[in-house]
Amino acid sequence: DMVWFQAVQYYGGYAKSQHDLTYFAGLIAIVNQLDPHFVFPYIFGAVVLAQDLGHFERGIDVLKRGMQSNPMAWEIPFEIGFLYYTVARNEASAAQYFDLASRFPGGEERGGRFAAFVYSKAGHLETSIRMWEEIERDSEQATMRELARRYLVKLRAEAALQKKKSGNAAAPAATEEKDDI
Repeated sequence: DMVWFQAVQYYGGYAKSQHDLTYFAGLIAIVNQLDPHFVFPYIFGAVVLAQDLGHFERGIDVLKRGMQSNPMAWEIPFEIGFLYYTVARNEASAAQYFDLASRFPGGEERGGRFAAFVYSKAGHLETSIRMWEEIERDSEQATMRELARRYLVKLRAEAALQKKKSGNAAAPAATEEKDDI
């Protein structure tokens, strides 16, 4: 706990322009070694490494180590997806990790929602449509079901337009199916 508090305070000093982040990665590594099942330091450390320090791959490596130590923590693959989406601008990888997060207890709705959204951005309309259909059917929240309905209307129209432009209604769906996870 003491090393974790030190890491958070150290980052706070950086945020107040008191110093750089020279020792941050080391502090996070110590916290992760001392308590490999404490999930939040993996996430915090990875986000700081990727966003503040510009070390995207190091941040992803921290999260992947966190996944090894915490294989049922949906938050870790979700954060990998988040970093791929926001930092690397890699929608395909982001969607895969959001989808993975949605397969763990607790991550179903948030991971599924983000995966469905990002799959559409990555050009996997049929996959996105299937995921939004699941959200519409399975969500207990009326607002989520309504959000899913709105996306489904938009995505189905987009898919129909693509099929019309291609002139071959079966080809896009077959190609997209091979690309699905």
